[in-house]
Amino acid sequence: MITHYATDTTHLHGFIPKWTSNLMLDSTGTTPFVSYDKETKFLIIKGHASDPHIQEFFDSIFSAVKRDTVDSKNLRVYFYFKSMNTGTVRVLFDLFKYLRVRVAAGTKVQVVWGADACDHEMMETGRELSELYDLNFRYLAA
Repeated sequence: MITHYATDTTHLHGFIPKWTSNLMLDSTGTTPFVSYDKETKFLIIKGHASDPHIQEFFDSIFSAVKRDTVDSKNLRVYFYFKSMNTGTVRVLFDLFKYLRVRVAAGTKVQVVWGADACDHEMMETGRELSELYDLNFRYLAA
């Protein structure tokens, strides 16, 4: 089970145009916990993604991850959303397009989509995204 320590911090927008080490951001009430390990190419996003500026929050993170994984042979992504807004869905569309391109290029992409066991809508969102982008997700109901 993946766990994290969450603290309420100020909103972070446009904060990370380029980073050279691993990334770890605590969650807030409206932004998720984010962890990215550059060595293992493992991205974790967990929590609420409902900030009004969530696209800006994710854009810088996903841009950096894409730059870092463009020549990778393996990439693992773990999602566990408590909630998300339409801005989150927009940036996920972009990320899944990228993942589909990586799979076509021969990268082994592993996606785990997790949600609360009673959150059928969030699990269904994962299934729809998997089908839409022709990606094989593993599902985790906790």
